[in-house]
Amino acid sequence: MEWRSRRKVLWVWLGLLLSAAIGIGGCLSHSDRGESTKRFIAKNLTNPNGTLATYLQKAKSVNPELAAGREALSESLGLWMQAALASDDQAAFEKSYETLNRYFVTDQDYIAWKLSPEGGRKLALTRLATTCGLLELCWKGPGSGKTIPCGGRGL
Repeated sequence: MEWRSRRKVLWVWLGLLLSAAIGIGGCLSHSDRGESTKRFIAKNLTNPNGTLATYLQKAKSVNPELAAGREALSESLGLWMQAALASDDQAAFEKSYETLNRYFVTDQDYIAWKLSPEGGRKLALTRLATTCGLLELCWKGPGSGKTIPCGGRGL
């Protein structure tokens, strides 16, 4: 009878150790400091031209005041740039900065609010809060203290 109780205790201990190992492994796999979020955005929400899509699925825009489908917003790019600064990811910040200048900055040095998934501007619409936020990010970013060469000219 004694060997059965020892065997039971052994199985209980093995079960507890296995549960602890799985629990610790699960916690460690989820503590990647936001890397899984970055991977998800890079894989699922990045248009072929490098702009960030608003939604996962394609959809037609029915209202120019609202974003739809894979359209890109300068606000999203601004948040992406903030995340790059917060994580000291200079390469990601510089790539976003190039995307900002290439697609969002107009010939008149305005920052477009919304782009088509291909990077085309359908509207000459800009949002002042977004523009100010992006300019502040550019000023804080790598190489701060210099003029911001948006659209080939300093702002």
